[in-house]
Amino acid sequence: GGRNVVFSTSILLCIPMVIAGIVLSNSDCPFNVLIACALLSGVGGGAFASSMSNISFYYPKRLQGMALGYNGGLGNLGVSVSQLLAPIVMAGAYGKDPVAPSGIDGWPANAGWLWFPLCAFSAILAFFYMSNQPNHGEKNTIVSLINFYWMECMGFLASFIGVITLIQTRDAGMLSTPGGQVAHKFLLVFLAAFCEHLFMILSPKMARERVKKQVIIFKRKHTYVMTWLYIMCFGSFIGYSGSFPKLIVDLFGYFTGDGCVKDQVFTLGGDQATCEAAGGTWEIDYDYPNPNAPDGSKVAWLGAFVGSVIRPFGGIMADKY
Repeated sequence: GGRNVVFSTSILLCIPMVIAGIVLSNSDCPFNVLIACALLSGVGGGAFASSMSNISFYYPKRLQGMALGYNGGLGNLGVSVSQLLAPIVMAGAYGKDPVAPSGIDGWPANAGWLWFPLCAFSAILAFFYMSNQPNHGEKNTIVSLINFYWMECMGFLASFIGVITLIQTRDAGMLSTPGGQVAHKFLLVFLAAFCEHLFMILSPKMARERVKKQVIIFKRKHTYVMTWLYIMCFGSFIGYSGSFPKLIVDLFGYFTGDGCVKDQVFTLGGDQATCEAAGGTWEIDYDYPNPNAPDGSKVAWLGAFVGSVIRPFGGIMADKY
């Protein structure tokens, strides 16, 4: 049911936020702990996907596009909010000592504490103000929650296997080429998906039966058409919004010119003889920073923001046309 899933996933999301808030306060934070936080944070993606299917039940078909558009847009807006607020809070001391693992002072732990109160508050609101559909879950809430957490644990276990495989194969030969790197990621996804379906055998009978009823979608051609469409649309949204700050840097971050490099400092212009006589190295078509370029980190949030805001318009158009 909607309430069970939303308040449960909100509580589960509090766990990686608290862990990140604690371990990132130390410059010697283990990388494997961050991997674990990333794994646990995957609950957010599942919560988003389940909310998209749940929201449709509360609206007539003529308004479902609008409902899905707003729900999806607000969900994706979290990416933009994180890109906007996380750097700001990570740059503030708030009475704490900084950590500087790379020589630059910062407070990365604040990013975890940014989302923890929001997740906790969302869990409270969901528990008291959301409702479960009568045809969802079991009649007994406790049994429904047991089924949910059991299947969630199976998902975590499958993801854990994928993460361990990722760590153990990070130096594999296939990663030496771009194509191999892409294939590696797909193989990890298939491995996790295979393990998840295998572990479904261990799930409670009632939960297993409900999942089996959904398998019929694989016999419908529309499933594959919509899946391909979603891969192109949502995949493009994530890819373009993620690469937006890098694109800003690549296009506007550097000038190209001839000049002298001495003591790792580039000076535009001059001549080769004078440069080498002074102990420098003459460089041709050297890329040097553009002092007037926009800061990619400060505009990164705009990519996801535009994509999120436009989703409700697409939903409304789907209802109308």
